Amino acid sequence: MFIKNKDKAEEIFNAVKSRESHFKVYKKEDIPAKFHFNTHPRIGDILFVVEPGYSIYSKEAMDKKPETRPVWGVHGFDPYTTPEMGAIFYAKGPNIKAGVKIPAFDNIHVYPLVAAILGITPPKIDGDLKVLEGIIKK
Repeated sequence: MFIKNKDKAEEIFNAVKSRESHFKVYKKEDIPAKFHFNTHPRIGDILFVVEPGYSIYSKEAMDKKPETRPVWGVHGFDPYTTPEMGAIFYAKGPNIKAGVKIPAFDNIHVYPLVAAILGITPPKIDGDLKVLEGIIKK
């Protein structure tokens, strides 16, 4: 959530925090490091992390009958407590070993893999090529 009037940021956060139910709310500077969001410019001033089985809707959407309420791509779940929300990773190509299965990993490690395949040295990032180097043909 991006707050337009920064002078009201604390007031808005406290109002939302006081209504925490089936979700956690964090100020941008307090987002747990495991989410890798703290410094990203596309992350709003407040982050909501919803419990599995719950969604957050606007008042306008909630005023509609449930059967006519729009359903969007659902996200905002903690990937460390809801592994069923994880993604599937497939890789194929001349630089990828065929038939290799690897354990689950955070998607922050995909960028270093792509950079390595392209012969690009990435800037300092959270991802680590070591996580996926076992699928690269040498």
